[in-house]
Amino acid sequence: MNRHQETAATWNKLASLYQDKFMDLDFYNESYELISDLLIQDEANLLEIGCGPGNISRYLLSKRPELKITGIDISPNMIELAKRIIPVPNFGSWTDGKLMNSAQHSMAS
Repeated sequence: MNRHQETAATWNKLASLYQDKFMDLDFYNESYELISDLLIQDEANLLEIGCGPGNISRYLLSKRPELKITGIDISPNMIELAKRIIPVPNFGSWTDGKLMNSAQHSMAS
């Protein structure tokens, strides 16, 4: 198993635990609010690298529902959790070529 596979396997095992511990942690809301305020463009495209279970995307969309978020993560289990709580944004794996091509084009706009 290479380092990429080991990392993905580790986060796959921890995905549900991570979601339970960090999904609704108010400690970071001030930082998330700052990110939201810095996105001055309406319907801004946002690429969240290492999106985990979607906690940051969920917060940002609660404040700015017009955002177009693409989230990627090394862990397929994290992606599945993110898709369950936020069905609107585009979530996928680092290795999902179709998603990455889409993200490159939409982030350039």
